[in-house]
Amino acid sequence: MVNNSSIITILFLFVSCSQATKDMDLSLYQSGENRKELEMALDHYQSDKLKLQAAKFLISNMYLHFHREVKFTRQNNKTVDFNVFEFESGELISKAIDSIRNIPGIKFRNEIISDTQSISSEELIDHIDLAFEVWKNKSWASHLSFDQFCEFILPYRAYREPIESWRDDLSQRYSWLNDSIGKIGNDPVEVCTIVNNELRSWLKFDWDRGSKTLHDQGISEILQNKHGKCVDLVVMATCAMRAQGIPVAIDEAPHWAHRAYGHTWNVVLNKDGVCIPFGGAEKNPGEHDAILSYVKVGKIFRNCFARQPGNLLEQVDDVQNVPPLFYRVNLKDVTQEYVDVGNILLNDLKLKTDPDDEVAYICIYNGGQWRPIYWSSLDGNNAEFKNMDKNNVLYLPATYSNGRVNPVGKPFVYTKSEEIETIQNAGRYYKEVILKYNNKMFDETLRDGSVRDYPIKKDYRYRLAYWDDKWVYLNSQTADTSYLICKNVPKGTLYKLEYLDYGNTGQRPFILNNGEQEFL
Repeated sequence: MVNNSSIITILFLFVSCSQATKDMDLSLYQSGENRKELEMALDHYQSDKLKLQAAKFLISNMYLHFHREVKFTRQNNKTVDFNVFEFESGELISKAIDSIRNIPGIKFRNEIISDTQSISSEELIDHIDLAFEVWKNKSWASHLSFDQFCEFILPYRAYREPIESWRDDLSQRYSWLNDSIGKIGNDPVEVCTIVNNELRSWLKFDWDRGSKTLHDQGISEILQNKHGKCVDLVVMATCAMRAQGIPVAIDEAPHWAHRAYGHTWNVVLNKDGVCIPFGGAEKNPGEHDAILSYVKVGKIFRNCFARQPGNLLEQVDDVQNVPPLFYRVNLKDVTQEYVDVGNILLNDLKLKTDPDDEVAYICIYNGGQWRPIYWSSLDGNNAEFKNMDKNNVLYLPATYSNGRVNPVGKPFVYTKSEEIETIQNAGRYYKEVILKYNNKMFDETLRDGSVRDYPIKKDYRYRLAYWDDKWVYLNSQTADTSYLICKNVPKGTLYKLEYLDYGNTGQRPFILNNGEQEFL
């Protein structure tokens, strides 16, 4: 069991140790009393060089992986049974959680469980043996190289779900595939489609309740509940596929650049080594457009099991001042596989601290915040951000320290023609501006890319802000009609209009073109 500070300590050790120190040493160092379990797995394969190499691959990268365990406990440390899918709605779940919190003697426990300290030798050996069995015996898997096998079939976990020995159960669940080998052939994409169709028959997306789960569901929980959020669906698909030797991984947009939240989905590796997107338990390969034309992503990453070379933590000395996204050194940038990209070169960044800052970040606006989505080393006051989404995306250059984003330049739109359109205060003012909407938010159900309007509502309170190296708020006002009249508003900059009575995670910034709102 580790906490957040322990993870940072391990990562600090990782970036500060000599090149001679192996990742294996880091996992064994972190494992503590569980070290004997990892060493037993290594000893088990001393006479099988390839399986030993696989075991070393898993253990060497194990220190990167964990799951979060969140639960309510009584005074005797017994867990309070709580399953969100036993409730009919998210509203009832929230009320139940509040009720449990108010019971005397109930404690809320939120713990990070490291894989190195929790996996047993039996579990590890079981995963390795069964993974090798399907790699060698399934016609759609035998063509995979060892490196492909290690990333797309071998891992004992898909994302951040609890560790379980799921391979044998899921192998038996889909044993009927063995009777179809002659009909299916050796195409992993075709087999993936067959398994995904079975998943679609019983596993359902349920954001209302799934988003209320205390932690990501494990495979046994998903099989029991038959519902979940997008992460639960892709985890189930990943494990179900890998149990049959189908090479699958998880891709994600951590933060959308056109709306709140982010998204995860699956990819299957075809025989040509190309990853084909699909939605686990939802849409099959060839049906799934992970990124539609109107979607803005900033960055897309593939969740690998192994540490990826060139990650940020290898470049900096002060890992304490790195945005949390970049602690995930197993993420591989695959943006160019999905969208048109370009390199953004920014000169003369206005660094507010030491001009020798190690890195700068590029942020997108998501959920009411500027969120770092990628990084660049600095050449003096200049930075180059590579392979960035150029679908008219709003970006902001920044540094990061003490958990805060510190702007070092003006926000800008990166256009499809790779132009950088800077948004900056023109030094003049509108006498008055008429605002009709507080937000236009892309809705995933509108497949044509059209937008949903959120008109100003009478008797709601609003507050307009404009960007001047930070959000500057103007006086709030209560709408007495279907629009707002705002006076003495600076020209040429970025704006946002916030509710004062409701959440603003979905609101989008906008610019004014001849007084008309254009949401970004």
